Amino acid sequence: MPIIKDEQFLGVTTIDIALEEMSMFLKKLKIGKNGRAFIINSKGKTVALPNLEEVSERDAVTGKVKLNTITNISDKAIVSSYRGIQEKLGITGDLPLEMTEKVSFTYTHDGEGYFGLYKPFPAQYGWDWVIGIIVPENDFMASVKKNTVIGFAISFFCLVCVLTLSVLISRKITHPLDQLTANAEKIRQFELDEGAEVETAFVEITKMADSFENMRTGLKSFGKFVPADLVRYLISSGQEAALGGDNQELTIYFSDIVSFTSISESMQPKDLVVHLGEYLSEMSNIIQDNNGTVDKYIGDAVMAFWNAPRRVPNHAYLACRSALQNKNRLRELRKKWDAQNLPPFRARIGLNTGDVVVGNMGSEARLNYTVIGDAVNLASRLEAICKMYGVEIVISEFTYALVKDKMVARLLDCVSVKGKKQGVSIYELVSEKGEQEPDYPMEFIETYESAFKLYRDKQWDKATDTFKKADQIVGGGNTSCSLFIERCAIFKENPPPDNWDGAFVMTTK
Repeated sequence: MPIIKDEQFLGVTTIDIALEEMSMFLKKLKIGKNGRAFIINSKGKTVALPNLEEVSERDAVTGKVKLNTITNISDKAIVSSYRGIQEKLGITGDLPLEMTEKVSFTYTHDGEGYFGLYKPFPAQYGWDWVIGIIVPENDFMASVKKNTVIGFAISFFCLVCVLTLSVLISRKITHPLDQLTANAEKIRQFELDEGAEVETAFVEITKMADSFENMRTGLKSFGKFVPADLVRYLISSGQEAALGGDNQELTIYFSDIVSFTSISESMQPKDLVVHLGEYLSEMSNIIQDNNGTVDKYIGDAVMAFWNAPRRVPNHAYLACRSALQNKNRLRELRKKWDAQNLPPFRARIGLNTGDVVVGNMGSEARLNYTVIGDAVNLASRLEAICKMYGVEIVISEFTYALVKDKMVARLLDCVSVKGKKQGVSIYELVSEKGEQEPDYPMEFIETYESAFKLYRDKQWDKATDTFKKADQIVGGGNTSCSLFIERCAIFKENPPPDNWDGAFVMTTK
């Protein structure tokens, strides 16, 4: 280094630094945890390295010692940094590094990120040396990443806690609301059995649940006055009940308790209500189980119909099955009532199928969903006719035509009810085919129907003998056989007109 004072050259000072000492210094130099420093010249020759042994090499030809090339050393991270600075400066091949200021950059070696810094020695020293420093990113970022991971873990834990708490709180709200929704849907479908109990700590939801329960209880009470199928139909249609009706084929059912007046006089009113209530409940349940609609109770009488408001394709069959099931259920109940010293109810049932007007009858202020028409009147008359023939169930020829393949029935008579000229064949409904043993042997039914044919052909003596034969088959005392034996005697003395069609004209309802 020149020494100049007052612009006069005084001399030169030199310092001799061995490359070995420089390399030892760089080896001991700590740059982060795994950082390294090195010195090269502008041509890429090593001047000082942490590994002293690689600074120089011996020429294989001349045997002289010369500086090593940076790209030949074993520390490939340093080699990669040299490639990186070349790329940064746009230098290719063996061209020298032309640098006037420090250059920093990042690069990747073996999948690990590094920071690189190359800085030229000051020009006044006259050395074309470049100091290089490389540091793995992890030396700087490890703590940052660690803190990031810890922060993420804490955040994730907090998020899980918040979500868990939110789910618990939301379930506390949504679960009762789901129960309320399910209860509301049941009410909408007019399914008014016990709804799901709503348990909640929220006062508002409790009030809503109480309101729903009160509504369910009220509608359940209302449903005891109105057919449930009708209410479901009105709800599903979204229409308000209005005065009016439609023509439709229905099967009509009437039943009445035998000698109810005398029974009612023998019981206390309170006991009678309970006894009658059990009977009506049992009969109505069977009707409803067979898709029937209970129209009304008229004292001890039950009026029901099938195929409205819900359409039932096999309505005649279901009505007949209900009548038979009611008859059989009454037999079981009579045993129970006998044991309880209660009057054993017996019932008569009339069924008819035909076109009627069905709909909302009454006034604008009060409506009754019911049926009217001749077919209804005939069903009512058939129930009353049961007494005359000593049977429990009578069906019309119109109902019989729809069920004859499934039901066992006995042709009873051909009658012209009061107010009608046209005769209607009537049948005793005996049993369902294949389901149970008929109350009568088939021989009786066949013999009786043969006798009835002779009766309609005005062969009074033969008809009388055949009716007597039928009566003997069932042990005698059959009401319908006795009735026709008496009629044959009357007609034998006072024959009917020549145009008689075999119909017996009823003079009473």
